Amino acid sequence: MDETGISTTSNKPPRALSIKGKKQVGIIASAERGQLTTVIGCCNVAGSFLPPFLIFARKKMQPRLLDGAPPGTPGHVRPSVDKKVLLLLDNHESHKYYPALEYASKNSVIILSLAPHTTHKMQPMDVAVYGPLKTYFEREINRFQKAHPGRIVNQYDVARLISPAFLKSAVAINAVHGFERPGIWPVNKYVFGDEDFEPVKSSMNISTVGIDSIQTIDIPDSAASSTPSPSLLQECNSTVDHHAEIVLPPGKATICELSKPQLCCTNCSFPIIY
Repeated sequence: MDETGISTTSNKPPRALSIKGKKQVGIIASAERGQLTTVIGCCNVAGSFLPPFLIFARKKMQPRLLDGAPPGTPGHVRPSVDKKVLLLLDNHESHKYYPALEYASKNSVIILSLAPHTTHKMQPMDVAVYGPLKTYFEREINRFQKAHPGRIVNQYDVARLISPAFLKSAVAINAVHGFERPGIWPVNKYVFGDEDFEPVKSSMNISTVGIDSIQTIDIPDSAASSTPSPSLLQECNSTVDHHAEIVLPPGKATICELSKPQLCCTNCSFPIIY
């Protein structure tokens, strides 16, 4: 079981047949932003599907929203203690509803939550069903816009448009492939190679600087000779009166400077910091 979203506007323009050399080719498309509808589908390893469950972005449900929806054939799954049913779900927070988990446990249904960021490889509906569903739904929207120029596709048209798309994508072969490709059934623990577990490679280029490219700076003798010797600093330190009044230059006294006073010796031009 998994969910996906479909929009009332076409996200991928279809291919158009035009005369060679023509620079501009126009197609009929809607300029509206579109409304999103959530589709919840469910299939099993035998290739059987349940009718889709549609969630419309509105407060009140209208019966005519389901006009033309896929037919719902009655079917019952009766798990038992000896033959339990495994239900695969993604790791969404809404699937951790405690009453639902308790109900499934009492009715011999085992709910398995897939690891985050793995549903595009592990979820059967994402692997083999929802891709074709969206492709067929886009085609139905393009056909609708060609047949009704200027008309906006709204929520009341979603069920009618998704019906042929769902019937084309919800076929047994897609369900079987959805469980086979991730190695769920038949069980195949070697279906994913080492390349599937590699970390994502960043496209950022980090340049390295070699030792040969480092430039050296020559210090002149005059600057090197201006460095005071330790004996000179000791001599200057001995001549400083620690009880003398600190006089700072006008306009340069700050609170930070007062916390660490600097005293200049009369015999040298180097400040002494206490």
